[in-house]
Amino acid sequence: MSSGNVPVWERAIRYGCQLISDTLPRLHHIAPRTQDESRAVTHYGRDNAGLGNRSDRTRGISAAST
Repeated sequence: MSSGNVPVWERAIRYGCQLISDTLPRLHHIAPRTQDESRAVTHYGRDNAGLGNRSDRTRGISAAST
């Protein structure tokens, strides 16, 4: 099955599982660092108008287009 046939949610779950299984064994070797606030992004629902032609995308529409 090609990745185009797998729903986004299922792919995200697979990538998340892989990330966790790769990261947890090395967690004690990862050094924390301060977040660069100039690069931090927060999205609020009130900002949806800024999405332009992507503002009406939903999980249902995305699933139907695969």
